Amino acid sequence: QVVSFLLECLIHPEDDIRYHSAEMLGSIIGLFDEDYRKEIPLEEVAPSSKVSGLRLLQDTLKKILYPSHKVIDSHKMFLGYAFSTVMRTLFHWLPKDRHEDYMRVVASFYEDIHPRREANIFLAEALKFIPFPMEKKEEIYLKILSGGLIQRLTVLELLGNTYTEETFDEAFIDLLRSRIKKAHKGTDLVETFLLMKLSGQLSMHKERTALAANLKSRKKEMEDMFLNNLKTATHWIVKRNSIKLLTFYTIDGQLISPINTALHLCNLLKVSAIESVRRTAGNALLMLMRHLSSYERNEVAVELLRALEIEGHRFTEYIPKPLGKVLLYLDLKEFDEIIDDLLIKVKTANPSVKTLVIKTLGTTLESFIEFGMRSTSLTQEEKVHRIKNMLSVLLFGLSDYENLTIRASFTTMGKVLFASDVLSLERKKEVFLLVHKKLITLLTHENKNLLFLCQSVGLNNIYRFMNDYLHVYQAFEHKPNEKIAFFPGTFDPFTLSHLTIAKLIRDEGYEVYLSIDEFSWSKKTLPNNVRRRILEMSTAGELGLYVFPEDLPVNIASEEDLLKLQSIFSKDVYMVCGSDVVLHASSYKKPRTPHSIHQVNHLIFDRTRVRNARKTISALVDHVVFMDLPKDLKEVSSTKIRTNIDENRDISSLIDPMAQNYIYLNGFYQKAPVDKSMVSLTFLEKRIFREEDPALQSLLESVFPSQKAPMERFVKELFQKPSGRVLVLIDRTSGKAIGFSFFHWARSEHLMEELKSQEDADKVRGLNLGRIMVLDGFYMKAPDRLRNYHQILLTETLSFGVSRDYECALYLPKNRLLKDDRFLHLLKLYNFETLNTSENVYYTDMSTPMALNLDLENILKDPFRNNQRVRAIVQETREKLMKAIGDLYPGNLLLPFEPLMLQQGIINLVCQENGVPMEEEKPKVLGPSMCVPYGDVLDRSVVPNTVTKSLHTEKFFHSDMKGFAIKEVPFYLSLDNQVKTLASFKRPVILVDTILHKGYRMNALSPLLRDHDITVKKIITGIISAKGMDRMSSKEYPVEGVYYIPRLKAWFNEKDLYPFMGGDALWRGEFPTRNLIESINLILPYTTPVFIMDAGANGVYDFSKTALENAIRVLRVIEEEFHKVYERKFTLSSLGQVFSMPRVPDKGKDVTYDLYQAPSYYLDFDLEELQRLERLIR
Repeated sequence: QVVSFLLECLIHPEDDIRYHSAEMLGSIIGLFDEDYRKEIPLEEVAPSSKVSGLRLLQDTLKKILYPSHKVIDSHKMFLGYAFSTVMRTLFHWLPKDRHEDYMRVVASFYEDIHPRREANIFLAEALKFIPFPMEKKEEIYLKILSGGLIQRLTVLELLGNTYTEETFDEAFIDLLRSRIKKAHKGTDLVETFLLMKLSGQLSMHKERTALAANLKSRKKEMEDMFLNNLKTATHWIVKRNSIKLLTFYTIDGQLISPINTALHLCNLLKVSAIESVRRTAGNALLMLMRHLSSYERNEVAVELLRALEIEGHRFTEYIPKPLGKVLLYLDLKEFDEIIDDLLIKVKTANPSVKTLVIKTLGTTLESFIEFGMRSTSLTQEEKVHRIKNMLSVLLFGLSDYENLTIRASFTTMGKVLFASDVLSLERKKEVFLLVHKKLITLLTHENKNLLFLCQSVGLNNIYRFMNDYLHVYQAFEHKPNEKIAFFPGTFDPFTLSHLTIAKLIRDEGYEVYLSIDEFSWSKKTLPNNVRRRILEMSTAGELGLYVFPEDLPVNIASEEDLLKLQSIFSKDVYMVCGSDVVLHASSYKKPRTPHSIHQVNHLIFDRTRVRNARKTISALVDHVVFMDLPKDLKEVSSTKIRTNIDENRDISSLIDPMAQNYIYLNGFYQKAPVDKSMVSLTFLEKRIFREEDPALQSLLESVFPSQKAPMERFVKELFQKPSGRVLVLIDRTSGKAIGFSFFHWARSEHLMEELKSQEDADKVRGLNLGRIMVLDGFYMKAPDRLRNYHQILLTETLSFGVSRDYECALYLPKNRLLKDDRFLHLLKLYNFETLNTSENVYYTDMSTPMALNLDLENILKDPFRNNQRVRAIVQETREKLMKAIGDLYPGNLLLPFEPLMLQQGIINLVCQENGVPMEEEKPKVLGPSMCVPYGDVLDRSVVPNTVTKSLHTEKFFHSDMKGFAIKEVPFYLSLDNQVKTLASFKRPVILVDTILHKGYRMNALSPLLRDHDITVKKIITGIISAKGMDRMSSKEYPVEGVYYIPRLKAWFNEKDLYPFMGGDALWRGEFPTRNLIESINLILPYTTPVFIMDAGANGVYDFSKTALENAIRVLRVIEEEFHKVYERKFTLSSLGQVFSMPRVPDKGKDVTYDLYQAPSYYLDFDLEELQRLERLIR
């Protein structure tokens, strides 16, 4: 099978694949009959094959030299051309004692040589690799010489190249002399040239002079060669020897201009389909470089550089090797300019051009290290400077976001440099000591595909070099840098200003370690891994700048972390920061201790204009080295970068060009604010009155001034009933009431009194729903139209009842002032039903309610979050969604929760637990505990007067949907490293989430929190069930919720039902590379929503259809509004400009979306797919 596959590869369009396949074929056949070297037990026999190596060779050569008539001519040519490569590797690997047997098989193909067979050319080409006796070779030469022109040229070229190495029979030499003497003016030009070369080797001086004169007289024919060599009709043997002829007479300097020939050879390198023609042209070009002027050499180099950028050209990949050597003939100025140009190309060009640039530079670097420049001599310092510049380009390639570029860089490093036959061990060591630490930090964690194999091969070559060097020299002599600079920062993103500062410090003799800081908790940064990749891309080629490991968080406010930092380097470390940090950061305002930040050495760059700032800083920290920033250095604002990204502008003057391409390609920093928002407290306050109260009377009087007496009587009667309550929504700003709800407990024996109908009372008792809550009426005076205040009031009322174990709710308004048709409409959406006996009595089962988190607005970015059309369509589709969820379980209460009310309740509990007020204090005084959201709630916000640091967790379903795992959100640090960071704050934590029911996230986080000795002071959630409380109690975690729902039937997140807007991630073995998370929505047709399958197939189908239709309607409005705002189409590539965490429905491994299509375009097909299943489901 392997041999058959390799034979197929011999007709592949790519030269490289054909060449390596031929090499592998030869080595496989050569080693096929290798003896079994291991010791064999007595009862066993050596493994054997049914096919011998000789038989395999016979069959393979027959297919190569004499393929089937069905094979097209171009493929026959490819097969025959591979014959010489197969022979070379065959006899290289074949044991000497088997040569004779294998030569007999090969010789059989030389027996039947006919003058007109094309195969004769390939047979002749391979002769130099086959150890035939001289008599046999002479016999073959004579047979082929009797053929046509191409066959004669093949043999004459071979004789000219090997004559001095072989000992020919005198009779054969006489025949050659005779052929030379017969040459005349009509003899082919190329054949005449080859005969002239041969005559010189045979010491036929008179004949050589005559043939030379013959050639010089045919100048017109030589000029025609420039045209013929570029024609596909010209045979490759003719082209190859024409190149030698032109080179010979160009160097002779009489007939042909060197620059003309050089540019002609450049053209041949670009267009020749045959590898040997390109190789001959490349070698000839290098011979000519010495005969060109400085200007002409530069012209040749530029011509070849332009050729690298020919898009989709078949033969550009063969230019790097000659180009790499051509560059060494340039003057220093031009050479340096081209290296700078190659660096820009590696950062900005497309991946195919980048690989060619890297291969070119690898060839240049190999020769430069050993031999230097061809046209000038350099001092050791000048040479090392240029070696570093070229290594820098290769290292930038290692940090690329395209695997193709990384593969090319690592292959060049490993194969071209460390496995080089040109470079000595000492030279390799010099390169190794420059890049060894960079290689470690830039290695990817890829464990499959081609990148893994390339890295393995590269590392193997480096390991072999190290082993060889240690064998000879015993040890690497390397003096470590004694000056270490630790440069922490959020680097969101890492800018050219940051890079300039880091390079200034390095140039002062420091080894600089840049650390992504996760302790600036008030900033809304992009995920750590995105910032780290940008930092790596920006610094990869800068020797002496290193990215600090992500699993070693260093909090400068922690003495333990500072001691750990010192111990890592075992020497004094200088902390790098701006003067503004020292003057304002809280860690510097703390009292001094023996190992606090005040005792650490500092490198401070002054960027404030505060008078006596340096004096103040010197008093704060013990040892300071001040550094002045260059006057032309401009501070780069993160806000400015984000603004330019949103407007799709070029930002290469602000950040590294490669990082710019990475950001735009993957959709990062779209509409991303710099700072976390201070949680905006909703102005609604909920108060529940259990008895008559002057405050309640005052609130009622302010709302019902003309109905004061009737309302007072109504309230008095309410409080005389069992568990009579009044819930009031108060405007925190004005202190005025905007809404009231009145309710009480109705005992079974009092139902007749409540309902005024025996039939209705019996019907309600027959429902067997337990404790009954009677809703006596609602009143709402909405202050504006921004929120659904009626819904908020109803949810607050019913959720209170659920938490008090009411199992049934009856809506029985008894006061005309408390009847509002909008509440009737809402009751239907809350899944209230009417009694069969009375259309005026609404009831619902509260025993196992459903909950709906109305969180769609949370994921929308400005300006779409506040766009009137978007808000309107969200509200419209929300009602349809609530009805669809209600239809799943008719009669079961559905509670929709507004995120602002959830958020306010959580903040209130967090602030109480942390002992701080809900309003931001000035000066800021932080509570002792840290708020840690570990779900969706508050993950981009800061709680007042509280350190707020999120744990970014995500549920990843297995691809078969039979299980899931809790992992980090894509692009963020691993959960273990995130928890390590939390531990460095040295504070107890208050964990926060939207809901706690089954506790899957806490099951994953609990072991990590305990491993890092983090004290969990309390878990606070928006909604908590009895099951959730029990699970946390078993782990000994105190827990509290804003809303308590003892028996929760089902929980829905609005956004997670809508494709492209939300969902749960799907795990297919690796995290995404683009800012689009492949997710699954728990609706048809994406998966079976098992959590609601007890509702029946019809209900699940209608629910799924509603969710898809809603998503399409919302997205279409967003697409229209997006076009109005940005004057361009809303596509998948711009999802990040609208949604905080862009997602796409998973379609399977290696199935990709067209990023330039609108999301609704794909949802139309998903809806169509669902409708195809309708007959089956119904």
